[in-house]
Amino acid sequence: MPSPAPHGRALSTLRFRRLKKRSSPFPKKLFTKPPLPEYMRATIHKISTTLRYSTWDAAATELRALPLHWDSFTVNRILKTHPPMEKAWLFFHWAARLPGFKHDRFTYTTMLDIFGEAGRIPSMWHVFREMEDKGVTPDAATYTSVMHWLSAAGDLQGAVRAWEEMRERGCRPTLVSYTAFMKILFDHGRPKEAAGVYTEMLEVGLSPNCHTYTVLMEYLAGAGKFKAALKIMSEMQEAGIEPDKAACNILIQKCSKAGETSAMRQVLLYMKEHSIVLRRTVFMEALEALKLNFIAVEHMLSGMINRLGRARIHTYAESIFYSLPMDQNVVTYTALMDALFQAGEVDKGLELYSKMRKDISISSG
Repeated sequence: MPSPAPHGRALSTLRFRRLKKRSSPFPKKLFTKPPLPEYMRATIHKISTTLRYSTWDAAATELRALPLHWDSFTVNRILKTHPPMEKAWLFFHWAARLPGFKHDRFTYTTMLDIFGEAGRIPSMWHVFREMEDKGVTPDAATYTSVMHWLSAAGDLQGAVRAWEEMRERGCRPTLVSYTAFMKILFDHGRPKEAAGVYTEMLEVGLSPNCHTYTVLMEYLAGAGKFKAALKIMSEMQEAGIEPDKAACNILIQKCSKAGETSAMRQVLLYMKEHSIVLRRTVFMEALEALKLNFIAVEHMLSGMINRLGRARIHTYAESIFYSLPMDQNVVTYTALMDALFQAGEVDKGLELYSKMRKDISISSG
């Protein structure tokens, strides 16, 4: 898919050199500054909003009035905002009738993706067939999307056929394709075949990225192989790839469901060192798992609140603190006060200190 245009680029300003005043028999001309061009991002947002909240007839009238060069890149960016499915389809066909416009593999793949996400598999196949009928060759991204949505709909055999067809047509799988197919096989209980795909990926010279490693760790942790998952986590760091927030949250969630507190603590330690925050639902699951295993949680709570404070997300820190009344003690109070002070919420911090002195004996810890 084409990469989005950079945002936030400063607009260049026009400077006019001042001329010395001279007497002239001609009347003085007034020079006005040309209007500044509107950011394309704002235009895309405006069109997406129109598609969401207007009837199609009203939206089509507005679209026709826009002084816009309709190319596939612009149409694709609008489709990628995921307007309602029916409007997206109407817009897709409206664009196809524009003079000089032709859909390409990017716009077709995005439209196909919209139907797949909605579970409209027959409609997804309709777009795929239309794409071929128009002479547009599906690429690896197209096939990867088809595989993903067929698998999500429970059609493993269909996903496997799409993978095989891609290769038969000489379309070379990308790293994203290999990773997606591995996950499909893992999710459907075919780990040996997934391992074979991973080996092939390495043999063709593709190196795993963070998402590839995450897929491996997710499967291993889900199968109860936490030591192997932690080994992968270590190996990816040795390769210069740091586990991201998504990877850590997946591992913690798997540990929580299995009651695996030893591996959980190692992942939490990594998260603490790298200032990575758990999603709220995962945090609550982890907290419950630790309590069930009779592990003190105040330091985990205080660490989480502290990291949220450093990230300037004090409202999230407050919601965690107040949702756990049984775990409010000097340690967690202090962590939240620090988070509030870091966020500049001095009055709230002082109010919390007064509440702590009233509710808890400081000497009790």
